[in-house]
Amino acid sequence: MKDIRLCTKPNLLFLHILEALSNLPYIARLDIKQDTHEYATAEYFTFVMEDQSTLVHLINDQSTSIPYLLISGPACQQLAYDLYQSGLVYSSKDIVYRCLHDQHVDQKIDAICRLGNCFLRRTVC
Repeated sequence: MKDIRLCTKPNLLFLHILEALSNLPYIARLDIKQDTHEYATAEYFTFVMEDQSTLVHLINDQSTSIPYLLISGPACQQLAYDLYQSGLVYSSKDIVYRCLHDQHVDQKIDAICRLGNCFLRRTVC
């Protein structure tokens, strides 16, 4: 199964998302940090679902300062849907709508950066 990458909503800060994930009853934070090339320049935290094989990485992209979620494992589709329903993340359709309809240049740039994060890997919606 491939990973799912989800963009967070712009009004949510990295710490707000970290707190929201910490409060979900079916996932727990892991205290290990992976030292891979992909995460070497980013602040991130890893969570594991109760199935002990589905991982959620909260990553703060250093190039755009936009947090995103990377989910991998057998329950990633269900977890991605739950996170979308919780209001933490955008669907790709939401981001495209923002790109087309936001009035300010800064908002359009933010939406395009989020769209780039979203489409680097497959999306849930």
